[in-house]
Amino acid sequence: MRRFTVNRVLVFWIALLLVFSGGTILVVSWRYFQEDPVTIEKVGEEYLQLPADSDQQWLQDFTLTRRTNEPFHSEQLQGQVWIASFFFASCPTVCRKQNEHVKLLHADFSQEGVTFVGITCDPDSDSPDVLQRYAKQFTDDDQRWFFLTGNLDYIRRIAGEKFQFPLAAKTHSERFAVVDKWGNVRGAYHWDKPEDWLEMRRQIKSLVAETEEPGEYIEKKQELRKSLQKLQDGTKDPVQTDGQSPAAPAIP
Repeated sequence: MRRFTVNRVLVFWIALLLVFSGGTILVVSWRYFQEDPVTIEKVGEEYLQLPADSDQQWLQDFTLTRRTNEPFHSEQLQGQVWIASFFFASCPTVCRKQNEHVKLLHADFSQEGVTFVGITCDPDSDSPDVLQRYAKQFTDDDQRWFFLTGNLDYIRRIAGEKFQFPLAAKTHSERFAVVDKWGNVRGAYHWDKPEDWLEMRRQIKSLVAETEEPGEYIEKKQELRKSLQKLQDGTKDPVQTDGQSPAAPAIP
């Protein structure tokens, strides 16, 4: 019996379009991507280079390497509100400003148990030693502010599948993802837009005060699992005459 592989690229695009919707839930749309400095064409082309593998599950938890050269497991953040962002150490302007804004949030919220996670999109250059030197420009705290590195393909999966952010080598979203105590991405905010900045701070305060996971997010997790299971059970790669994976949907 022939075993069909599920094309993870197809799963990526379909799941983004089908799963996340609703008033307070992060809405993933073409407009969302188009507002980023990353072009969807570049990200799509690089994502298509990743191998389709039916044994890989949709990635929600992840493991990377800290600047201390120790492993970091996202599961260790259960019970904490956390803020995720992407950067690279050799970026001369935007990333530095971005991490200065993380520093402001860290000063205001770390004592309330909020954790900050920065993930490089240039892991070939950003070794733990490089990140250690880079991080010291912003903080001495290696318990509430993590600088992480790993494999670029894996980091692209983290950006796309966990946070619904476009990412390529040295190319990343300028948004901060706000994650609640149960691992749900509750919002994405541009650090350089005053209205986003204020709304993000309000949401962080609200999430710190939460004691129970909202029912709508429990339902969304169930919908996500069902959607992905259907895709894995019934989706196969379309026949390709050139042996390549199918292209990402065109932007309307």
